[in-house]
Amino acid sequence: DDKNLAHLTHVSEMEKKCESLSRMTAILKDVIQNK
Repeated sequence: DDKNLAHLTHVSEMEKKCESLSRMTAILKDVIQNK
């Protein structure tokens, strides 16, 4: 159970990182297009 819980925590952390990465990418695209 502990291993499973740790895996779930790791997955959610990765998802958060992916979300912030895609947000940053979208912001960068906007900035580039606005120039």
